[in-house]
Amino acid sequence: MRIILFFMAFSLLLSTQPLFADESNRVVAFINDDVITLYELNSRIEELTGRSKDELQAANEQDFFKVREDILDLIIEEKVVRSKVKELELEATTEEIDTYLEYIKEENKLTQEELVQLLKHEGMSLEKFREKVKEDLEHRNLIDMEVKGKMIITGEQIAAYYEEHKKNYERPGSAHIASIFLVPDTPGSESELAELKKKGETIIERISKGEKFEDLAGEFSNGPGAKDGGDLGNFPLTDIDPKILELINSLKDGDVSSPIDMGNRVQIVKLIKKINAGHTPVEELQDEIYQTLYSTEIEKRYEEYMGSLIKESYMKKIL
Repeated sequence: MRIILFFMAFSLLLSTQPLFADESNRVVAFINDDVITLYELNSRIEELTGRSKDELQAANEQDFFKVREDILDLIIEEKVVRSKVKELELEATTEEIDTYLEYIKEENKLTQEELVQLLKHEGMSLEKFREKVKEDLEHRNLIDMEVKGKMIITGEQIAAYYEEHKKNYERPGSAHIASIFLVPDTPGSESELAELKKKGETIIERISKGEKFEDLAGEFSNGPGAKDGGDLGNFPLTDIDPKILELINSLKDGDVSSPIDMGNRVQIVKLIKKINAGHTPVEELQDEIYQTLYSTEIEKRYEEYMGSLIKESYMKKIL
């Protein structure tokens, strides 16, 4: 028994950790010349989840270990970024931080006092918030230089993406139309419809002499869109009454039809613009496709860049 106790005492003397050291100060990871303590990890867990480490672990231990690992990886990434920012001299200046804070206040219509109170409600001091802003700005500076600055999206890439996803850019035919509605006071009255058709012919004659369709719609139409010069907006060709559609197909953009007997009304149609079914031209999609490619590429390159930074770093987890 004495021999066992001797070896226990001897091993304790050789230990590099104090026997009764504060567990929260225990190092859980080394990253380059920096360390991450258990206290730092647990604090971030609470900050990001809104629950303490003990609460999370009690709720579901397996989920807790996954969350803890993810947050540790996040802290490691932040420290790697901070180290690279320092190396490349990309630190955010006080002026940049102040400018961004002013932008936040302006966008959210907040005074300085309201911002401080809002942060206090969230459990954060203004000083801590400034530190967060500084980190975000520096992270952005690094991405701008190391990732975005080396990206080029070419016209060939846009064209290739368009061809590959052409099915997504199919569009049904549509027609932008305006109408003058001449509706009888007595529904189904043949005599009134005949009179309205004559009135319609008079309207067409006035248009042919230079009067504007829109003005005459406001004067005579007693149907939808009268106050807007008869403008009814855009309709998919598949939603348009077959009789009107047949008429539209015979018109060119800007043409006005003869009066049409629709059974319960007389209608004059102006075709403002017709778009046949097909695909949206790539020229109209340049910006949209560029943004899609840019977002996808930057996410991919960011992951690759961060992976390379971490790979180049000395890192050891001892959870």
